[in-house]
Amino acid sequence: MSENGKVEGKKSIGTRVRDWFNGGDPDGRAKLRAWATGDDGRWRGYTHSMGKYVTWLMVIACVLYPFTRGIGSILALIVAIFLMGGRALIERQVRRDVSDLEEAKRQWGLTRNPEYLRFMTLRAEGLLEDNKILTPDSRSLLQGYAQWAHERLEREDKKQAKKARKAEKRAKALAKKLPALRERLDVAEARLIMIEARAEEEVELIDRIVEDAKEAYLTAFIQAAGDPEVTSAMEQRLDAIEGGRPTASPLRPRLRTVGGEGEA
Repeated sequence: MSENGKVEGKKSIGTRVRDWFNGGDPDGRAKLRAWATGDDGRWRGYTHSMGKYVTWLMVIACVLYPFTRGIGSILALIVAIFLMGGRALIERQVRRDVSDLEEAKRQWGLTRNPEYLRFMTLRAEGLLEDNKILTPDSRSLLQGYAQWAHERLEREDKKQAKKARKAEKRAKALAKKLPALRERLDVAEARLIMIEARAEEEVELIDRIVEDAKEAYLTAFIQAAGDPEVTSAMEQRLDAIEGGRPTASPLRPRLRTVGGEGEA
């Protein structure tokens, strides 16, 4: 008899049964547990694996097959597919959110914009509250993001509050040095409003004067248009312009005379 046979003969019945359940391997029980639960210690994502539930649903489908003529098995398999699909969708969403958190962290390092910190806090806390199938490692990662962003956001808020207090102190000191500054500013503002109103009145007056002058000139021109002397003066003016000789317009005295007669 070989040595292995002698060792097997010395084992008790309980030891043999335990070895049988272990599959003849010292780690057989752990391997069986990993097969049943789908968790062998390796990282498989940010969410819990549905392998355990899918395995048991497959066992249930096999048991129900002879009793339900396959209908129960189909239902069990549909539930298994639903679990795997739902887990895949949630896993994809969590991966996208973690990538956004990493990008927000990098952008804050470049720009120091506190909005990125607020985004990280809200997104990480929202994931922790909404997703119930996150693994412990994933929860620790998201809690780390939220804590990291919250600490730096508190620092930024303290800096802003400190700047606001300094600005308030400067305003109070300036008010003490120049107590009448506010009154002077009010008086200057009132004067500015008066000047603007007066300027508008002056502009309106100038516009009215220009319109009246245009109307008087047109009236005088229309009255003098049929006069032979005016026509001859216009021809002389055109000849002078064509010849390149600068000369005063002979129409002006006539138009003034006619305009004066019209006014008289």
